[in-house]
Amino acid sequence: MWVLHFLPDSLIIWFIHIIMIVGAASAIAGYFFVGIPYIGSRRALFQILGVALLIAGVYFKGGYSAEMQWRDRVAEVEKKVAVAEEKAKKANGKVQIKIVERTKIIKQKVETNTAYIRRNKTAINGECKLTDSAIGIYNQSTVDSAGEVKLHE
Repeated sequence: MWVLHFLPDSLIIWFIHIIMIVGAASAIAGYFFVGIPYIGSRRALFQILGVALLIAGVYFKGGYSAEMQWRDRVAEVEKKVAVAEEKAKKANGKVQIKIVERTKIIKQKVETNTAYIRRNKTAINGECKLTDSAIGIYNQSTVDSAGEVKLHE
């Protein structure tokens, strides 16, 4: 059935309708036009061929209708995917902005702590004792942006 994708839909539907019309006409001719010489002698052939073509036409029409329903569903899902991709792009942009902001905040904290340590270098290393402010700076540097304590190994 994948070969049918190469044919235009109008040609396929035209072909299906022709099969159904020929089948119906042939079946009707086989059942009702018995008095016509050509049809009367081949009555059974017209009946069988007409019913077979009519059944084939209805079968093809059902298959074509099912294919069109699936194509419609695929189109709907593709639209939903496109909308979801747009939402994802917007959400990714917001996340990227938050990451940049948090990175700036972390860099500022690091620079502040480094500057404080450089300013108070002599007080921190003076007697090889840690002052309360040095312990506070160290504790501040071990806390990440989420407020959780990082363990140094």
